[in-house]
Amino acid sequence: MAGVLLAPGPVSTRLTVKNMSPAFKLSVSKAKFMSAANQLQSDNLGVLVVLDRISSQAHVFVKKTPNEIHDLLLLKQHSDLCTPEEYFTRYIMPTPVSVTERMKTCMIDRGLVSAESFIQVSHEPLHTLGSIMDQESNNQMMPTDVDDEPNETF
Repeated sequence: MAGVLLAPGPVSTRLTVKNMSPAFKLSVSKAKFMSAANQLQSDNLGVLVVLDRISSQAHVFVKKTPNEIHDLLLLKQHSDLCTPEEYFTRYIMPTPVSVTERMKTCMIDRGLVSAESFIQVSHEPLHTLGSIMDQESNNQMMPTDVDDEPNETF
């Protein structure tokens, strides 16, 4: 489940999780991704949606913003997933190319993710992460709320 939350960007797919590190490459099947995403949705850490594509459907886990998820990650039941700081660092990373522009547009049009979620701050030097974290705590740079309707098909 941690792989789904720690995939870079505000959303994750099976491919983003599979490609994020060699440790995950051998162990991420569609069934495992769906099981993890459904459990995270049940725990109110995001929402699993289905996007229609030309040749098939894409299952996308839309993560809650760091502001929305911070206190949930501090709960004992989620403490093994990641820290709020790890989550924030991964959330603001560039979204992998496996999340296509068409998929992004569809999620933005449906109100699942704000356009600002995909504007990257990753071009900032790593030493500025502390100042970014300070801004995050002041709610100055977080995207808007995510729609909480589960398993929508678009």
